[in-house]
Amino acid sequence: MSNYYRSLIQYGGGTNFLTNLVAYYSFDGSNANDIHTGTHNGTIIGSPTFPSGKNGNCIDFENTDAPNYFTIADSNDFSFTNGGGVDVPFTMSMWINLTAFSITGSWFINKRPLTAMQNEYQLILLGSDLQMYKFDRNNSSIFQAKSYAFSPSLSTWYHIVYTDNGSKNASGMKFYVNGSLVTSTDISSGIYTGMPNGNGNVFVGTNAWGANQALKFKGKKDELAIWKNRELTSTEITELYNAGAGKFYNTF
Repeated sequence: MSNYYRSLIQYGGGTNFLTNLVAYYSFDGSNANDIHTGTHNGTIIGSPTFPSGKNGNCIDFENTDAPNYFTIADSNDFSFTNGGGVDVPFTMSMWINLTAFSITGSWFINKRPLTAMQNEYQLILLGSDLQMYKFDRNNSSIFQAKSYAFSPSLSTWYHIVYTDNGSKNASGMKFYVNGSLVTSTDISSGIYTGMPNGNGNVFVGTNAWGANQALKFKGKKDELAIWKNRELTSTEITELYNAGAGKFYNTF
């Protein structure tokens, strides 16, 4: 590994953040490449830009209705379940900086092609609420979901982390904002039996069915990291946040 792989996911305070990391997007190379293994490089759609971000460069989906986003090809690495009723722990971490609020909602990341029994999850800002939905493998109208009253200021960087312990209980779904666990509300519907292992691609910056401008993420995103079979602890998340805020990090 080279110094190019230098941003936030290395070794901070003794924690090895590489364990069970499946993809990491720093955007420093002015692209959506996965700099962890190169296995899950993103495909850019439209013309997002790559200005200075939280650390190095970021991706800017811009305050426009143009379809600027990227996709990541379907992989079991992004399906946090065996599809047969067994979910596994996972974590998503990112820095976000909104420059505008979309009409319907700002879609951070989702694997939801709207194909029967293929919807898996979505992380969105709906109105003033940060929400994560996990859709049921047998009925996509059934879901397990949590909501946090976020109300972010525009043009401000926030560190957002979602963790899931794989228990299929709403109590196992957690949000962290700027390094701290926040109180979230159960908004689940029906009896959730686990996500499907779907075949849809991952979409970052918009919804997964037609790139609706009303659901676009308008703003910047940096240091997107995804872990499977690992629920980061509150201590690790605080450490990760402090690193992004300027704490010294070792590099390769």
